[in-house]
Amino acid sequence: MEIHVLASGSDGNCYVIRSGEHTVMLDQGMTYKHLVEQMNVNGIMPEEIECILVTHEHSDHVKGVGTAARKLKCPVMSTEGTYNGMCQCIGKVDFVPIRREVGFSIGDIDVMPIPTKHDAADPVCYRFTSGGKSAFIATDTGSVSFGIKQAIQDSDLVVLESNYDPQRLRNNPLYPEYLKIRIASEDRGHLSNYQCGDALASVRTGQKIFLGHLSKKNNDPDLAKDTVARTSGMHRARLDCLDCNLDDTRVLRI
Repeated sequence: MEIHVLASGSDGNCYVIRSGEHTVMLDQGMTYKHLVEQMNVNGIMPEEIECILVTHEHSDHVKGVGTAARKLKCPVMSTEGTYNGMCQCIGKVDFVPIRREVGFSIGDIDVMPIPTKHDAADPVCYRFTSGGKSAFIATDTGSVSFGIKQAIQDSDLVVLESNYDPQRLRNNPLYPEYLKIRIASEDRGHLSNYQCGDALASVRTGQKIFLGHLSKKNNDPDLAKDTVARTSGMHRARLDCLDCNLDDTRVLRI
């Protein structure tokens, strides 16, 4: 299985998951022009994409979903709540509803939507399993549920949000107080470096761990890795950060 990270961060999010002859897209928060450029860099053909899965309706995850779905001629799949929250933004698409904690398959890729805690209508993250290997991608959640912990433990590759450093967030003069409160909320916010570290404390030897959705203004990769390593008890060398620059892509393999 390959996970192509086309974008990860507050400027936009988009992943492409490939296994065998099947390919799905997760979120699409870029312009279609930028998406095509990133797909070309990664050798992904437009006709490969079989569907676009959506985590939640925020613009950095859905800004380009509608155009991509129409251009790529593929359906959009999300919870009903997420679709209702984004339908005016994305326009007319072929929509296929999914339900949290009810698995489904796209070819030989088994998909499990797992609920998250975020300021969105019905947000989920996803675990992908194929060929005996599994990848779990979870961003935009204020706390780690039992389901998320279980998915972390059961997956060969984990992308987990490590969004902010609490002190940097508190001291950020550009953020109003209400925004700081929202970001730090366990019911509607994001995971801090410390929360991410706690969630990764029980990972197994051999699991590949990536920190994602880092805030450009309230975090940096070295700080995130240092804090997560110290909190989790994991060696820092086991951690890698996904770049939040829209022009940088990564391919993660298991």
